[in-house]
Amino acid sequence: MCVLRLPVITIIFITLAGCDRTAKSQSPDRIVTPAESTNETEGKPATGNSLPENQQAEQVAGPQVGSISGRLTYRVDVGRPWRYGRYYINRQSGELADAIVCLASRSLRKYDADKEQPQTWSMDQKNFEFQPELLSIRAGDSVQFLNSDKAGHNVNASGAYDSFNVMTPVGGSLERTFARAGNETRPIDIRCDLHSQMRAWIYVFSHPFHQVTDTTGSFEFSDVPDGDYDLVAIHPAGRLRLKQPIRIIGGNEATVEVSLSPDDLIGSSTSN
Repeated sequence: MCVLRLPVITIIFITLAGCDRTAKSQSPDRIVTPAESTNETEGKPATGNSLPENQQAEQVAGPQVGSISGRLTYRVDVGRPWRYGRYYINRQSGELADAIVCLASRSLRKYDADKEQPQTWSMDQKNFEFQPELLSIRAGDSVQFLNSDKAGHNVNASGAYDSFNVMTPVGGSLERTFARAGNETRPIDIRCDLHSQMRAWIYVFSHPFHQVTDTTGSFEFSDVPDGDYDLVAIHPAGRLRLKQPIRIIGGNEATVEVSLSPDDLIGSSTSN
């Protein structure tokens, strides 16, 4: 994945308390500013603009777009081992692979600006695994399910907006279009009824600001309209989830590091 080198700016994160629709309280090292950034502003979400407020007002003359880039890592706690860590964590530097990173807000649910042409993605059944086990697509895209094993499989898909159960014989294939977006809250759960260890997930978004991390843990969103968002990180295979507010002002560039830990295990007392 190509990661752009962006100017270092001040990113300020707050901790919020409340129900599961808000970001949880956490230590400052969970989503951190770049090393050069030390300013803090209590009561405001993270921002991609380090200018004084009066200059910000002058700078914003109309709708603008900025960018958000960063890196997703996992902070190991030896007292609370994560059973899936050996499959997904870079042991030397902590980057987390095969996670969804996305933006969330009400304004993005009907986002249709410059929608690209529908794409066709591929998910193979190979070595008794779904490869890849995680896809992040846009509403209207299609997925071609293949069977490269010498054994029969099936695709049992269940989700709020799409469900089907179809056999995929040896050398067979199945193509399915996913018309409706569940965004970050309603993924499509994919299983093979013949082989219970086989599992995958498809997240269908109404907007382009979503990405699956590779072994570098990197992510980048460009052309993000000014506004307030939740930056969400989800690792469905490892049952991890983190949500934190972020703000884009004046079309500036935000750079963040997102750190997950055992506190973010779904079902833990402190998870979202």
